[in-house]
Formats: sequence, C-alpha cells, structure tokens
Amino acid sequence: MRKQGFVLAAALGVPVGLGGCASGGTPRGMDAGAVQPAPAGKASVIVHYNNWADVDVYAVRDGLKLRLGSVPTAASARFVLPEAVLAGGPTFQLLIDPIGSRTGFLTPPRIVGPGQLVVLRVENNLNLTSYSVF
Repeated sequence: MRKQGFVLAAALGVPVGLGGCASGGTPRGMDAGAVQPAPAGKASVIVHYNNWADVDVYAVRDGLKLRLGSVPTAASARFVLPEAVLAGGPTFQLLIDPIGSRTGFLTPPRIVGPGQLVVLRVENNLNLTSYSVF
C-alpha cells in the first residue's frame, strides 16, 4: 500500500513541477501579484521602492526624459515602456527622481528588447539601487 501511495504522489508531482517550469515562474524575490504578463511584445519595468520619499520614474533615451509614472514610499509599480523608448535601438536608462530631493539615481544604459522585463529595486540609500533584466 505504501508503494502505491508513493508512486501516485510521484506521478502527480511531475506534472505540477513541469507546469511551474513552463510558466517561467516569478523572478526570485518578487511578489507574484506584482508580476503580470506584459502586453505581447511590450517591454516593461517593475519598480520596488524602499526609499523614504515618493519618486517619479523616467525612461531616458538620447538625453530626453519620458515620465513613466510615480511610485509611493514602500510600494511597487509596473510601467509598460512606450514604443518611443525602444525605437531606433534598444538602449535606454531609468531615472529615479525622489520628489522634493536634489538627488536621484540614473541606471547605466541597458539593452532591453520587446517582451523583456526590467526589475528595479530602489533602496533607501540610492547608491544601493539594483536592477535586473529578464
């Protein structure tokens, strides 16, 4: 009887495990609710904000800023990158501009293609801010 239960559990576990792999899952450390599929072919940015002041988020391309939106303290937000940001080449930067502050954070130029996800973690010390591209 034990052997049958083990075989059944193993048989049920394999499809569940494969289903998790097939979906692509959630990037490590991310809230599954914050990660929704981007519209087909659109690149998007998720900002996890751990700073003390609300911020405006901009995409910067060739020196021009395009406001994506704002993120309040201790919150997360998702922004779909407009086509103009990636038009003519996939390189752009993200600017985090704390409201009421003279300091901000500008990411180095990154190459991002359609359908990709940029995850930006903004820390209380802006110099510890990190990002990943999936």
